[in-house]
Amino acid sequence: MHDRQAEFQRVYDTYGVTLYRICAAHIGVSDAEDVLQEAFIRYLKQETPFSDAEHERRWLIRVCVNLCRSRYASARRQSFDKPNERIPAPDAYGERDVLDAVQRLPPKLRSVIVLHCCEGYTLEETAALLKIGLSAAKMRLSRARDKLKLELDAPVINRKEELFYEAK
Repeated sequence: MHDRQAEFQRVYDTYGVTLYRICAAHIGVSDAEDVLQEAFIRYLKQETPFSDAEHERRWLIRVCVNLCRSRYASARRQSFDKPNERIPAPDAYGERDVLDAVQRLPPKLRSVIVLHCCEGYTLEETAALLKIGLSAAKMRLSRARDKLKLELDAPVINRKEELFYEAK
């Protein structure tokens, strides 16, 4: 029992923040904790061993994305479009405006932006995680960037450390 608790604590400490951000970007802050809890419950029930840490991380992200999609589809919620609901982030770099703009993107475009630009996955990895083709991932990324450029009136870049936003 103690080993299982230690394993859960390790996984939560390692991936909790990342998974929370992904969930919050998909369905909003108010439901992100519920989805994250369900993902970790599924992790605890998972009996098949992971081949390595990256396999474990991708599995958890895939579960979170699927749970977010299921929650959205079953409840037909519009929490994606709530501009007042924000993902917690420091204000020092003007990230809130960008995160709010990302949250207002359609779910298909938002998924690609969050995984590729925020989490640092390559386009190939992003396509695999979302179970779409590479060309579809590229097109969604391009469309998402175009929408963000229009909304933010600023150049959108692909540097994780600046959260793909460059102030004027």
